[in-house]
Amino acid sequence: CYESGDDRRTLSPRHYSLLGCRAPAGSKPNSMSQIDLRPHLLNPSTLPKATTLFREGGLRMVLLHLKAGDRIPEHQAPGPISVHCLQGEPSFSVSGDEFLLSPGLVITVPAAAPHALSAPKDSLLLVTMAEPAPPSA
Repeated sequence: CYESGDDRRTLSPRHYSLLGCRAPAGSKPNSMSQIDLRPHLLNPSTLPKATTLFREGGLRMVLLHLKAGDRIPEHQAPGPISVHCLQGEPSFSVSGDEFLLSPGLVITVPAAAPHALSAPKDSLLLVTMAEPAPPSA
């Protein structure tokens, strides 16, 4: 896992758990979170298709790695999403409109909008999703 001098030392105990690590002694349960994407950017070919980086308080952040030729068929998300292209040039369609993403470009998609994705070459995307709160009993 990560040593105390590593950039991930400010993660909350919950985030260390998600990453399969043990939180350093003295970590605060409600502290700010910091996730270093640099190791993922150096060698994305070793990544699984989706890596959840954060999920808490109605917000979820996923690193999505698509290999050349991969497609994600049309689907909907219950809450709004943002998609930040880190690598590659995937094609993203929202409600029938096609967008070509490139590194550094961020798009947003409203809740329940049908969207799909295809990657003509290897691509890496940071997807942030707002998850609606469950209905109260």
